[in-house]
Amino acid sequence: MLSNKTIRDFRAHEILDSPTPLPLIVFFFGGGFEKGDPTKELHSPDYFMMRDVVVVTVSYRVGPLGFLSLNDPAVGVPGNAGLKDQLLAMQWIKENAERFNGDPKNVTAFGESAGAASVHYLMLNPRAEGLFQKAILQSGNVLCSWALCSIKNLPHRLAVNLGMESAEHVTDAMVLDFLQKLPGEKL
Repeated sequence: MLSNKTIRDFRAHEILDSPTPLPLIVFFFGGGFEKGDPTKELHSPDYFMMRDVVVVTVSYRVGPLGFLSLNDPAVGVPGNAGLKDQLLAMQWIKENAERFNGDPKNVTAFGESAGAASVHYLMLNPRAEGLFQKAILQSGNVLCSWALCSIKNLPHRLAVNLGMESAEHVTDAMVLDFLQKLPGEKL
């Protein structure tokens, strides 16, 4: 019996040896912009591996590392680093698609939950124009309440929840300094 790994290895050789570039599916995982990664079995590319397509899964920063936003421009944390990661990934994929036999003119951005909202944000971003031609939004979009954050002083509340003594009379610079001293896994 063939394992999924064996099938993937076999299909990878077939795809790379195909005489014509294949359609690309770029997958963005969900997780409420707080957690997740593209390696979960839930999002396994096995179904697509049995088709003549190239599947690319994208990693991007989540939680405070990806979506922390501070109001003070001098601090240099305007927010949405995770979305910027996704845009850079799409640019890299377009520039390098031919190296893994993908067709840069036939790209579908596919997202699930927060990944779907991410794809929708990419659709609205003028810098993403031409990076993909089709989109699949599964269980999410930018109009979902969880895709927008309007909670006042959220970074300050986060810092207090993670052990900062008080958020009262605390500057964005102080919050950033506190958060930067924490181990990444705590964030």
